[in-house]
Amino acid sequence: MKIAIISISSDNMSISRLLFIICFILTSLTCFSDQGPVAQDKTHAQAKIELGADSHERRFFRPYVRFEFPMKKGTIFTEVNYYQRINSQLKGEVDFWIKAGVLYNFTNSLSIEGSLNHFCRHITSRIYHTIFDANEVLGRLWYRTNNMKLGFGGGFYVGGYEWYDNLFVMNCKYPNILKTEFGIEAELKVINFTKVLHDLEFFISLNEDLDLFVRNTRHYEYDNTTYLGMRFKSGGQANNIIQKLELQTRVLPSYDSHKMESILAIDLEFFKKRDRRLQISLISRIPILRDDTFFHIFRPETIEYPLSLQYERKINDNLFAVGYCLYDVTMPVDVDLTFTSNLGLGVGLRNQPFFEKLDKTIRFDVFGGPNFTHTYNVGANVGFNTVERSLNFGANAKTRVNADIFKGSLTIFGEFGSEVKIRIFVSGETAKYLNEDDPAVNKWQFGLTLFSWF
Repeated sequence: MKIAIISISSDNMSISRLLFIICFILTSLTCFSDQGPVAQDKTHAQAKIELGADSHERRFFRPYVRFEFPMKKGTIFTEVNYYQRINSQLKGEVDFWIKAGVLYNFTNSLSIEGSLNHFCRHITSRIYHTIFDANEVLGRLWYRTNNMKLGFGGGFYVGGYEWYDNLFVMNCKYPNILKTEFGIEAELKVINFTKVLHDLEFFISLNEDLDLFVRNTRHYEYDNTTYLGMRFKSGGQANNIIQKLELQTRVLPSYDSHKMESILAIDLEFFKKRDRRLQISLISRIPILRDDTFFHIFRPETIEYPLSLQYERKINDNLFAVGYCLYDVTMPVDVDLTFTSNLGLGVGLRNQPFFEKLDKTIRFDVFGGPNFTHTYNVGANVGFNTVERSLNFGANAKTRVNADIFKGSLTIFGEFGSEVKIRIFVSGETAKYLNEDDPAVNKWQFGLTLFSWF
């Protein structure tokens, strides 16, 4: 379920249903692997963010997240990443990859992987009627040495683009070549024994958290493209730039406009000292349009980016002062509509660095300031929960108010897990335009969130 919501746009109802059900089962099994919540100590999360420019003189943004959930004889994994390319009018293609699979280790150096990989392409602020998608069913053998990883395998396609039938794939990753900071990573795909796709990257690891790279690719039905950029990675011990990862799926059973929504959030932290830090929150929110049947077509309406830059100063152990700059941009998908945005500044107070983290039984975050589109923007978050239990329960109440709209929500949840927190929730929301006589819009939703703090 977690990985199915970003964008599955196949016009074949049976294939879309198959993808959704398989992804739901794989992710649901992670909640019960080994011995339930106690066994989640072995779960693992990984996050990356790539920023840069391509050979067509556009900016690109690529978030990547992966969650691994060990079972008794293998590992279940879910993976989401996408390329977004935009020009100065924020128009461009968005290539989504959604993967789910199982990895079985024969030895420390040899393993086999089986996965279902969904690919689809959308375009922001441009009409795009026929969505391109491909669904790979792939088996692959992996061989690892101390400093190299090789992959070899093949598979077939289900649904999606009719011309594709079978594929052959080879992979190589070789970091720290000759014990240097340089490395290469490559993937070669041969489709129907005639069409060749590739992904070749040369990178320099400045430290455990940051790479510089140049990558040349030929992806599905796309021109040869070169990307030049930087990559932030989680898991490093030197700087820990990536501090938080959140991947959320929510289902809206009775809302007329949308049936699902995806939220991917990655927080970066810079200049961290004992009593201060600079935080950048990169959030993408993707609502999925409702259609005749739930499993038919998964098509995003927009891609929304509420991005924030926050400077936090510690007052004492229970109080932090914050100054922030918020830029909120909404990009329509597959329609000829321009983007909308708003920019705001403000200050706030909170009693812990991350509101969603269950460090205290009572959590709060209040903020407010001028907004250059909506005059002003104020908000408050309050949370109550248990702490330090194998299974914690809690509730969050959130409000947002500006000159045009009031929004409020109440969420009740249960959370378990160690390195990866698994939160199951039910939520109700209301929204009311203050300058119109229309009734408030009410909706309720339920879903699943995966958290990891690095």
